[in-house]
Amino acid sequence: MKRICEDVKNNMIDVEAFKKANDDKTPEVVLKYLLDKRSIFNADVFTHGDYCLPNILIVDQNNYGFVDWSQGGIGDIYRDLSPFVKSITRNFGEMYSTIFLKHYGIDKDEVNIEKIVYYDLIDQFTYFKK
Repeated sequence: MKRICEDVKNNMIDVEAFKKANDDKTPEVVLKYLLDKRSIFNADVFTHGDYCLPNILIVDQNNYGFVDWSQGGIGDIYRDLSPFVKSITRNFGEMYSTIFLKHYGIDKDEVNIEKIVYYDLIDQFTYFKK
């Protein structure tokens, strides 16, 4: 969040592209929402920080790994679930996201959509950084 605040303050976000992707909301409006909602999140697991299909390398069932740990750290499990669900849905369809969550131990009806959206909004600042 500190980096996002600095990027917004220093005009490092492509405002028009950001607004186009975020229902005409400015970076400042989205940042305020993120800061206001920050207290509902846990910091109780180790997260990758950018958990998505391109960051998983699979050779076979016994040889696999993860790359791009630059955002790894302690955080809320939804920091990883949000981009991974988006990545699976984009590449394979929503049905596979549901299957992933089920095997992860989260029933489709128990998914915290607010947290999914929250972390997707955080990622928007990366997508539209100048």
